[in-house]
Amino acid sequence: MKIFRNWLEICKIKDYFLRLTLSSINLSYDEGKLLAIVFPDCFSDSICLGPVPWSAIRRKGKALYSTRGIPNEIPVFMFGDDNTLKQNSKNDFRPIPKELKHANSVGKVSQWAGINLVLIEFDDTQGKKWYFVPAECIALEL
Repeated sequence: MKIFRNWLEICKIKDYFLRLTLSSINLSYDEGKLLAIVFPDCFSDSICLGPVPWSAIRRKGKALYSTRGIPNEIPVFMFGDDNTLKQNSKNDFRPIPKELKHANSVGKVSQWAGINLVLIEFDDTQGKKWYFVPAECIALEL
């Protein structure tokens, strides 16, 4: 049986390190399975969409999850400037909309096409790349 995180319950955990542990432990290992038994409300046998605690995604400015490691249930919008679009043969990136072009502060909310998006990563090496997720998927205060 596959185990999923119950993000709503994990967000209720007041202890930062426990919340971080529950958010990041590998659930395929025995230790992860044990935590799921000890904290049954924090895990589920079905997908729970969130919000995901911001602290689970970022810690001291470094990504705990790589951008690709954001929980699969959360869509990641990947935008690039002209240089990035030319260099990326897989077409993972879309052209950056003018409303988002000036976003470069991680954790800040921007609006595009009527959607509030949180910038989770900005990379300006070898072209500019912006990675956003919908704001309702992130608990910024945690």
